Amino acid sequence: MKKLLCIALGICLAACAFVGCEDKSLRFSSDNSVFDIDELKEVSFIEKNDKAVDYIYGNNVTTADYAIAGSAVVFKVQYLVTLDEGKYEFTAVSDAGEGKFELTVAEGRSYKVANGSFETGDLTGWKALTVFKGETGMQAFTQVVGREDALTADNKYMLGYDSAEKTGILRSQDFVVGGSGYITYELGVAKNGLLCYLSVRDAETDEELARFANSVYNESAATIYRADLRRFAGRKVFIELCDYGAGEDDYILFDELKTFWETEPAGETAVDILPQFTDLPTNQLYNGDFSQGLDGYTAFDFSGAEKQNVFLTEENTLKSNAGGDAAEGLLRSSLFVLEGSGVISMELGAAQGEKFDKTTYVSVKEYKTNRELFRFANEKSNGNETVKYFLDLSAYLGKICYLEIVDNAGGAWDVIYVSDIRTYYEERPSFDFGQAGQNLNY
Repeated sequence: MKKLLCIALGICLAACAFVGCEDKSLRFSSDNSVFDIDELKEVSFIEKNDKAVDYIYGNNVTTADYAIAGSAVVFKVQYLVTLDEGKYEFTAVSDAGEGKFELTVAEGRSYKVANGSFETGDLTGWKALTVFKGETGMQAFTQVVGREDALTADNKYMLGYDSAEKTGILRSQDFVVGGSGYITYELGVAKNGLLCYLSVRDAETDEELARFANSVYNESAATIYRADLRRFAGRKVFIELCDYGAGEDDYILFDELKTFWETEPAGETAVDILPQFTDLPTNQLYNGDFSQGLDGYTAFDFSGAEKQNVFLTEENTLKSNAGGDAAEGLLRSSLFVLEGSGVISMELGAAQGEKFDKTTYVSVKEYKTNRELFRFANEKSNGNETVKYFLDLSAYLGKICYLEIVDNAGGAWDVIYVSDIRTYYEERPSFDFGQAGQNLNY
């Protein structure tokens, strides 16, 4: 029996030698198969026997995520930055056969964001969102620009802008707060810190954990800040740059975001300006008729004055011209809970300046996340009387909310009047489309 097996094996070997049996597996090598989030370099693999590769698969990779040049496979940075630290196996396919190879993302990736210095020359690792009518043409945070005042020779780019009127949000990747618990960044312009700021959010709940403005404003240079996030150690968070302002200096210059430091870094201390509330919410907003003046509201003057000179009340009507038509500011209400029908109403007057729907408006925000649920302006004004608007917020029943009334323009028609705020209707009130406020944020 053994003799027969040996004879059969010999015949097979001879046959292979005669027809030229070929090893169809692919084998790969790489000078550096490790991706480092700090370097943002492509990772490439080469088939050792110069066999051409047709495509690869594994780990949700698509043809847009890599390039193939003959026997070489090159992973693009745009794909690599989406991977967490660890090892990833891929399979390459060609007419010659298949082969596996392994890519590694270096340790520490979970504590860092990709492209915090924008050195890819684009917004790789970031996501830009609209906050005004879904209009991408009015969206901020769309370009990266070169810079000549970089603090290091390697820093050639920064987040720039092309119009102060544009608004939007720029979101980073998630990262875990670790190391010393501090992050650092460069922030410039953003003169109006109530509308232009950096936000830190919980990646699981979306709760806004901290908010930082450009408290050391310098019109000709950015400031390096250090923000203390030690109380959030171990939590997965993300950064949002928020621009809700359409005024002359309402734009953000930003660069050099570093989310991991072993030890406490240098830099100007960033001051947390997260909205704070101490009241217990009821379904009807306290002092919604302004019969108690500004009691229950917090007023902010965009001029930076300690004592605001923007908002006043006359005959149960809020007005934003205490300091004249040029006065600008923000008024934040106390909390209320959406119950009953989920419809609220109020009357608006004036607020008909050149950019009224971007500069004079009322915003409904959710408590803790501070997300804007609804924003509307005095679109139905006849120029003489206040107009009653109904807002259908029934999709948010049970949520705790607050209002922000904004006057961010200084023209003669830019004063905003507000009166008779009702945040609770047990039954849905009767109103038609012509009386409904239109949400400007989508």
